[in-house]
Parts: sequence; C-alpha cells; structure tokens
Amino acid sequence: MPIYHETGDLFTTKAHYIVVPVNNAAIMGRGVALEARKRYIGLQAVYTLGCHMGTQARNSATFYNDLRWTHGIICLTTKNNWRDMGSLELLDSGLITMVAWLKQHPHTAIALPRVGAGLAGLAWTDVLNLINYRLRDSTNTITIYHQNETGGTP
Repeated sequence: MPIYHETGDLFTTKAHYIVVPVNNAAIMGRGVALEARKRYIGLQAVYTLGCHMGTQARNSATFYNDLRWTHGIICLTTKNNWRDMGSLELLDSGLITMVAWLKQHPHTAIALPRVGAGLAGLAWTDVLNLINYRLRDSTNTITIYHQNETGGTP
C-alpha cells in the first residue's frame, strides 16, 4: 500500500495510532513528544517506565493504548539522549519493530510526523528513504504528516 503525505495537524488524524519520536532518556520536553505528553494523560508515566525498564531502548518502538485517548501511541526512538543528534540506526531498529507489529495488526492505520528530521536533526531524504524501504510491503494505511506553512503543530 502506498505511503500517503498530508499537510496539517498530526493530532487530528483519523488513524488508529500516532507515531511520536522520542529519546531513551524519558524526556518528552519539546516538539511532537511534548505535544503528545500534553494531549495524552498518562503517556509520560508509561513512557518513563519503559525507559527505566529498558523496554524503549531494547525495542526502539513501544506501543501504548489507553481508553481515555483518541489514538494509540507508538513511541519511536530517534536518539538516545535528548541532547544528542538523531540516529538512523535507532530509527531503523524502531521501524523494524513497528513493521513486525503492523504485520500482526493488518487493519491498523498509523500517522507519523517527519520523525527524526525535526529536533533530532536527521536529513529528511535519508529518513524518508528508510521509511519507504522498511514499510514498502506493508498493507497498513500509513500517512506522513508535514507541518503546515504557518509552522503549526506537526
């Protein structure tokens, strides 16, 4: 299935899950992670627990759901520490985990921002090539959200 591209607010998607780029230091202090932390009560707590237990670092992608939330959340690691630059290797590891999970959930739609290309500082062309490569055989509906021209919420 093709990967779709949209301009607008990631958090208004009709997708089942939203991908949130994170670090392994349990800090959701800026960008999409901060906005997700504000919108999804309890996300910071379960993500922090995952970081302290090593789950986030081992898998590079963790999946959270709460009946109070409008979307499920996939925390996708783009860097180890919030101070670090992003890592294509970490992103690739997370995408591999996400692809395996998506195969088990074939009717699940996901939406993601330009993961790793914002605060993590990775080149968007490199990230997009990796996303296209890893998700090329997915039967899931996948939509990448780009910031609107006013720089609003990605």
